[in-house]
Amino acid sequence: MTALPITRHGQSRMQQRGIRLADLDVLLTHGTDIGRDRIMLRTRDAAKIIRSLKKQIAKIERLTDKVLVVPEGEFVTAYHQTNPIRPSFRRTRRPRTCQFPVEG
Repeated sequence: MTALPITRHGQSRMQQRGIRLADLDVLLTHGTDIGRDRIMLRTRDAAKIIRSLKKQIAKIERLTDKVLVVPEGEFVTAYHQTNPIRPSFRRTRRPRTCQFPVEG
């Protein structure tokens, strides 16, 4: 969150115009100073952010199912995991028991 102080008037206008507090960070970080104490997120700025995020998404998709072996903090090898694995932190599923008596 931003440490920028917000006046009551500013809060009121943000609410009326659908601008959230989290949006201020994006505007302040990526916006362009257009003079007279104003910052604007231009179409060009938005396109630049979108390109960057698309590159990150492509990298994440490329690295999916890659495994690093790092014993004791030292990189040893890397490989592509071909067989699905069950994470060790998951609980094993127990068979469901019937709650109603079975006639037969």
